[in-house]
Amino acid sequence: MKKERTNQDRQRWSVQELDILCDCRQKGVTFREIREKYFPFRSEKSLTERARRSGLAASYGEWTSEKSRILLNGVKAGKKYREIRKSLPEFSEIALKVKYFRLSSGKRE
Repeated sequence: MKKERTNQDRQRWSVQELDILCDCRQKGVTFREIREKYFPFRSEKSLTERARRSGLAASYGEWTSEKSRILLNGVKAGKKYREIRKSLPEFSEIALKVKYFRLSSGKRE
C-alpha cells in the first residue's frame, strides 16, 4: 500500500538549492541531469514545478543594475520581499530572495 505524503514529509527548498537550480537551468542543463547530479532525493516533477512556480526559469538573466539597486535598497530599508515585488512584478518573491542572496554574498553573475 502506497504511503500518502503529508506536508511534513516534504523537504523545504533552501536558498542554496534554488541557486543550484537557477545556475543549472541558465546553462541549459536538463531537469533529469540536475536531479541525477544534485537532487537524487527529488523528482524531476518537483524540480520543474519549483522552477515554474518560483519564476526562476522565466526571469533569470533579466536583471539589470537598476533592478538590483531597487532590490538592495528595498531590503536595506527593511521592506519585506512581497513589498519589494510591487516594484519588480516580473520576479517572484523566491527569485528576489535568490538574487539578494547572490548580491549580498558577493557572487558575480
